Amino acid sequence: MLFGFRPLSFHRTLPPCGVFEQGASINYSQPMKASLLPSLLFSVILSQGAPVFAQTAEPAAPAGATPATAPAAAKPKPLGSGEKSFVKNALEDTFSLLSLSDKKNIEQLKAEDAKAVGTRLSTELTDLWAELGPVATANGDKLPETISASDKSKSEHLKKLAPEKFDKEWIKLITKETKHLASAFAAISKSTDPQIKAIVAKWAPITKAQNDDAEKAEKVIAKTK
Repeated sequence: MLFGFRPLSFHRTLPPCGVFEQGASINYSQPMKASLLPSLLFSVILSQGAPVFAQTAEPAAPAGATPATAPAAAKPKPLGSGEKSFVKNALEDTFSLLSLSDKKNIEQLKAEDAKAVGTRLSTELTDLWAELGPVATANGDKLPETISASDKSKSEHLKKLAPEKFDKEWIKLITKETKHLASAFAAISKSTDPQIKAIVAKWAPITKAQNDDAEKAEKVIAKTK
């Protein structure tokens, strides 16, 4: 059967396609058998050298090329002697206060003011320890693992107290230790070390507020029999 094409008045020379001889021409003015149309279209597509629905491959890396790597982060500048001393003392004070504010001691307290102070210290100073600790270890210092002999003696003294005396003696120790820690932050406030400046800016007001709360609680508890 023949298609009823409208005759075209021009000729087109097809490129080499492996089906027709090079330079062969087709007269488009003549009707074409339907059976030849699929073969002709396929031959024309192949002759252009373009794959159908081909995916473009990623360009290969040049031979011997080294993969790009992110630049290494700059190491923090070593702390000065004053800053190292501050970190050491602040960690020791923090360790001592965390020991005094452990769960067992807080459960033994009767005054709500004292319990509130102990709970606050336990929560906040755990965060302070987490921030100061890496600064110390990065500068080759070890973290405290036990309380000092003096603090151990105070802790043993608390254990021997009668329940009605525990709150007063406990809050006295807490007031003294929080004042010592707050003073350490105040003393290093002029440091120009970026790490220490950031820690002091955050924690100096917190440690001051902790001491203020302890002093207020001590005054309230001192009035109780």
